[in-house]
Amino acid sequence: MKASFVFFLVSVLALLVLNCGGETSETKARLNEQFELSIGQSAVISGEGLTLRLDDVTEDSRCPKGAVCIWEGRASCAVVMTYNGVNDKITLSEPGLTDQFSPVSYQQYKFSFHLTPYPEVGKQITKEEYRLQLIVSK
Repeated sequence: MKASFVFFLVSVLALLVLNCGGETSETKARLNEQFELSIGQSAVISGEGLTLRLDDVTEDSRCPKGAVCIWEGRASCAVVMTYNGVNDKITLSEPGLTDQFSPVSYQQYKFSFHLTPYPEVGKQITKEEYRLQLIVSK
Protein backbone atom coordinates (compact mmCIF):
# COMPACT_ATOMS: atom_id res chain seq x y z
CA MET A 1 0.00 0.00 0.00
CA LYS A 2 2.83 2.38 0.86
CA ALA A 3 4.54 1.67 -2.49
CA SER A 4 1.36 2.47 -4.45
CA PHE A 5 0.96 5.77 -2.55
CA VAL A 6 4.57 6.72 -3.33
CA PHE A 7 4.02 5.82 -7.02
CA PHE A 8 0.85 7.93 -7.07
CA LEU A 9 2.62 10.88 -5.44
CA VAL A 10 5.57 10.69 -7.86
CA SER A 11 3.17 10.48 -10.81
CA VAL A 12 1.24 13.56 -9.69
CA LEU A 13 4.44 15.52 -9.13
CA ALA A 14 5.77 14.51 -12.56
CA LEU A 15 2.56 15.73 -14.22
CA LEU A 16 2.73 19.02 -12.36
CA VAL A 17 6.34 19.58 -13.40
CA LEU A 18 5.64 18.74 -17.04
CA ASN A 19 2.65 21.10 -17.17
CA CYS A 20 4.46 24.00 -15.55
CA GLY A 21 6.35 26.39 -17.67
CA GLY A 22 6.34 29.58 -19.60
CA GLU A 23 4.32 30.58 -22.61
CA THR A 24 1.79 28.44 -24.31
CA SER A 25 2.72 27.27 -27.78
CA GLU A 26 -0.78 27.95 -29.11
CA THR A 27 -2.44 31.29 -29.72
CA LYS A 28 -5.92 32.25 -30.85
CA ALA A 29 -6.41 34.37 -33.95
CA ARG A 30 -9.29 35.76 -35.98
CA LEU A 31 -9.92 36.24 -39.65
CA ASN A 32 -8.63 39.55 -41.04
CA GLU A 33 -6.52 40.32 -37.95
CA GLN A 34 -2.72 40.24 -37.93
CA PHE A 35 -0.95 37.82 -35.60
CA GLU A 36 2.52 36.30 -35.35
CA LEU A 37 4.06 32.90 -34.80
CA SER A 38 7.48 31.94 -33.55
CA ILE A 39 9.03 28.61 -34.52
CA GLY A 40 7.07 25.77 -32.91
CA GLN A 41 4.07 27.96 -32.12
CA SER A 42 0.53 27.30 -33.40
CA ALA A 43 -2.47 29.53 -33.99
CA VAL A 44 -6.09 28.42 -34.03
CA ILE A 45 -8.27 30.55 -36.30
CA SER A 46 -11.46 31.05 -34.30
CA GLY A 47 -14.54 29.36 -35.73
CA GLU A 48 -12.79 28.11 -38.88
CA GLY A 49 -11.49 24.59 -38.15
CA LEU A 50 -8.06 25.90 -39.19
CA THR A 51 -4.78 25.70 -37.26
CA LEU A 52 -1.37 26.95 -38.42
CA ARG A 53 1.99 25.94 -36.95
CA LEU A 54 5.33 27.46 -37.91
CA ASP A 55 7.69 24.47 -38.05
CA ASP A 56 10.88 26.13 -39.24
CA VAL A 57 12.55 28.87 -41.24
CA THR A 58 14.11 26.73 -43.95
CA GLU A 59 15.85 29.49 -45.89
CA ASP A 60 16.79 33.12 -45.40
CA SER A 61 18.89 34.36 -48.29
CA ARG A 62 17.31 37.84 -48.36
CA CYS A 63 19.76 40.56 -49.35
CA PRO A 64 20.70 42.19 -46.02
CA LYS A 65 20.09 45.87 -45.32
CA GLY A 66 23.36 47.71 -45.95
CA ALA A 67 24.54 45.31 -48.67
CA VAL A 68 24.60 45.52 -52.44
CA CYS A 69 23.32 42.27 -53.95
CA ILE A 70 22.82 40.96 -57.46
CA TRP A 71 19.79 38.94 -56.29
CA GLU A 72 17.07 39.99 -53.86
CA GLY A 73 17.11 36.57 -52.18
CA ARG A 74 14.17 35.01 -50.40
CA ALA A 75 12.93 33.65 -47.09
CA SER A 76 11.06 30.35 -46.80
CA CYS A 77 9.12 28.88 -43.90
CA ALA A 78 7.73 25.39 -43.33
CA VAL A 79 4.17 25.69 -42.05
CA VAL A 80 1.75 22.93 -41.09
CA MET A 81 -1.84 23.86 -41.87
CA THR A 82 -4.53 21.70 -40.34
CA TYR A 83 -7.97 22.15 -41.85
CA ASN A 84 -10.84 20.10 -40.43
CA GLY A 85 -8.37 17.55 -39.03
CA VAL A 86 -6.28 17.13 -42.20
CA ASN A 87 -2.61 18.20 -42.03
CA ASP A 88 -0.78 19.73 -44.99
CA LYS A 89 2.83 20.86 -44.79
CA ILE A 90 3.45 23.79 -47.09
CA THR A 91 6.30 26.18 -47.75
CA LEU A 92 5.69 29.91 -47.64
CA SER A 93 8.29 31.92 -49.59
CA GLU A 94 8.71 35.66 -49.89
CA PRO A 95 11.21 37.76 -51.83
CA GLY A 96 13.87 39.89 -50.22
CA LEU A 97 14.18 43.68 -50.47
CA THR A 98 10.59 44.28 -49.38
CA ASP A 99 8.63 44.91 -46.21
CA GLN A 100 5.38 44.02 -47.96
CA PHE A 101 3.28 41.01 -47.06
CA SER A 102 3.29 38.17 -49.61
CA PRO A 103 0.05 36.41 -50.64
CA VAL A 104 -0.78 32.69 -50.87
CA SER A 105 -4.05 30.73 -51.01
CA TYR A 106 -4.95 27.50 -49.22
CA GLN A 107 -8.38 25.85 -49.40
CA GLN A 108 -10.84 28.77 -49.29
CA TYR A 109 -8.42 31.00 -47.36
CA LYS A 110 -6.04 33.75 -48.39
CA PHE A 111 -2.89 34.31 -46.36
CA SER A 112 -0.72 37.39 -46.29
CA PHE A 113 2.61 36.81 -44.57
CA HIS A 114 5.94 38.43 -43.82
CA LEU A 115 8.99 37.07 -41.99
CA THR A 116 10.77 39.29 -39.47
CA PRO A 117 13.35 40.42 -38.56
CA TYR A 118 14.86 41.45 -41.87
CA PRO A 119 18.60 40.62 -42.17
CA GLU A 120 21.18 43.35 -41.67
CA VAL A 121 24.86 43.36 -42.56
CA GLY A 122 26.94 42.09 -39.64
CA LYS A 123 23.99 40.77 -37.60
CA GLN A 124 23.13 37.09 -37.21
CA ILE A 125 19.47 36.11 -36.77
CA THR A 126 18.86 33.15 -34.48
CA LYS A 127 15.93 30.75 -34.97
CA GLU A 128 14.39 32.06 -31.74
CA GLU A 129 14.22 35.60 -33.15
CA TYR A 130 12.18 34.78 -36.25
CA ARG A 131 8.50 35.75 -36.30
CA LEU A 132 6.04 34.98 -39.08
CA GLN A 133 3.50 37.80 -39.36
CA LEU A 134 0.18 36.52 -40.77
CA ILE A 135 -3.26 37.73 -41.80
CA VAL A 136 -5.84 35.08 -42.72
CA SER A 137 -8.93 36.02 -44.72
CA LYS A 138 -11.56 34.40 -46.94
